Amino acid sequence: MSYGLDGTGWLLTGDHIMGWNSTLVAVPDGSMADYQASLRKVIALPYAHYLPAHGGPISDGPTYARALLAHRELRNRQVTEAVAAGARTVDELLVRIYPTLPGKLELAAGLTLRAHIEYLAAQGSIRARRTLLGLRLSPV
Repeated sequence: MSYGLDGTGWLLTGDHIMGWNSTLVAVPDGSMADYQASLRKVIALPYAHYLPAHGGPISDGPTYARALLAHRELRNRQVTEAVAAGARTVDELLVRIYPTLPGKLELAAGLTLRAHIEYLAAQGSIRARRTLLGLRLSPV
């Protein structure tokens, strides 16, 4: 949730748009489709400055939010391309997309990739099926 302060140009963005990093979107609680749609809504609002719950004030909020949206769209392309190139599991995506990621961040990155996979599968960009061995990915 975000709250606009009438007449001030400030939007309190909470954890939706943070000033230090992108928000963790993790299934089953988070939806990449909903997150991207909500970023588009916030960008269209008449607020220039964002005040997040984490990180400092963001002086040009809409530009920052557009950068977050572009980052998610880039990650969607990376997942689609990696699956087309042969990645079949979340772990294989992690290696291809985050080759230098510190081990302590792998869980969060894997959760985010699962949200991208859910989104892309719903869009028909990739196939994802659950098996006894875990989530298996394939191109369409």
